[in-house]
Amino acid sequence: MSLHALQTRLVLEMIRTGRSGDVRLIHSWFSYYLPPEDRDNIRLNPELDGGSFWDGGVYPNSLAITLAGERAPRPVWGCRTSGRVA
Repeated sequence: MSLHALQTRLVLEMIRTGRSGDVRLIHSWFSYYLPPEDRDNIRLNPELDGGSFWDGGVYPNSLAITLAGERAPRPVWGCRTSGRVA
């Protein structure tokens, strides 16, 4: 979804033309609310190996790879935060 957004195309153009300077860090974030009472949610099923990282994690990873010029960025780090939002 983010690969087709206007702002992504504009940032890619800035990178390609050198207007952004050297890209040294790409920090991308994707989040969604998963109600704790939704125990049957597919993203919480450990038998599917991957859960929310395979579901939502593809968006920031594909964006980072695209912005890095189709080269997989290194290192890649991910985390999961769970708990109540105040």
